[in-house]
Amino acid sequence: MRLFIASPVTLTDYARIRHAFGSAIRGKWVEERNAHLTWLFLGERDDIDAVKAHFARIAPVLHTPAPLAGLGTFGAPLRILYARSDDARLEAQANAVADAGFTMERFTPHVTLCRIKAIGDPTAFKAAQHAFEETPLGEVQPRLVLYRSVLTPHGPRYTPLATLPTP
Repeated sequence: MRLFIASPVTLTDYARIRHAFGSAIRGKWVEERNAHLTWLFLGERDDIDAVKAHFARIAPVLHTPAPLAGLGTFGAPLRILYARSDDARLEAQANAVADAGFTMERFTPHVTLCRIKAIGDPTAFKAAQHAFEETPLGEVQPRLVLYRSVLTPHGPRYTPLATLPTP
C-alpha cells in the first residue's frame, strides 16, 4: 500500500494562480481537491498496523491553520512550482513526526501546485512568480492525515486511513 502523511490545505484562488502562469509553463497541475502539505512520504508499505501505531504517536503542533504565502520552485532545471509557508510551527510539526519514530529526510514546508514539464516563456514565468511573492495563497489545515495513494490514469486518488484531530 502506497502511504504518506500530510495536512490538507485550502487554497484561496488557485484558478488565478493557474491563469497567471498561462502559457509560460507546460506541466501537470495538482487538482485542487488533492492539494496538501506532505510531512512524510512512506512509499509502498505492507506493515499498515505498525505505521498506524507510529502515526498515532505524533504530537499535533498545529492548533490553528498555518498561512501559505508566496511561490517557490524546486529543481535544476525547475520541476516543481509550490506554495510556501514560513510559519515556524511547520518545522516544529515535522520534528514531532520524527519524534514519533518516522525517519525524516530534508523537510521543506511546501504545497506542490504544478509538476513543470517545460517553461515556454521564462520572462512570463518569473513575472507570474513575482506577482505572488507575498500574496496570501491559503492555509495548511491543523490536522494530520495518514493517506493511502492509488495512482490511476486519471490522476492520484487519496484515501484517508487515520486522522489526528486538532487538540
